[in-house]
Amino acid sequence: MVDHDAFIVPPNPPVETESITLFDRIGGRPGLSRLIKWFYARVRYDVELDNIFREHVHHWPSHIESLIDFWQRMTGGPSGYSGNPRAAHRPLALEPRHFEAWLCWWERNCREVSASAGSGGNDSARPSSRRPNAAAGVLKDLDWSQPVKRRHVTKF
Repeated sequence: MVDHDAFIVPPNPPVETESITLFDRIGGRPGLSRLIKWFYARVRYDVELDNIFREHVHHWPSHIESLIDFWQRMTGGPSGYSGNPRAAHRPLALEPRHFEAWLCWWERNCREVSASAGSGGNDSARPSSRRPNAAAGVLKDLDWSQPVKRRHVTKF
């Protein structure tokens, strides 16, 4: 006789209480801040993106702090961020080419910042060569239509 209940797998396995968040693996707020600041120092001058940033971001220090708060929440850290990224980006008329340029810089930045932090290329917070679209996977899985809620992300 087959025990059919033995084949039922919950869609979202419970998170271990002792698991380390991506936020922790990045190095908390200081590590995340370094990642975000370095990324936006570069991506904002990309040929595909510079006009968008120039037209819509008028005060970089406050924008960077908001971005750090957003990513702090998305990576499982404490955050007071409560915005709606989809609503904020809707008026920008972004096209796939804009996301491709952004993602290219994101993946490059994750690799470089991770390597310069002395991870030796083994940091699980960065996309690996076996998973070139790992950052895209995290972004794709977010529900951009809703205000951001705290998530517990344990791997990239």
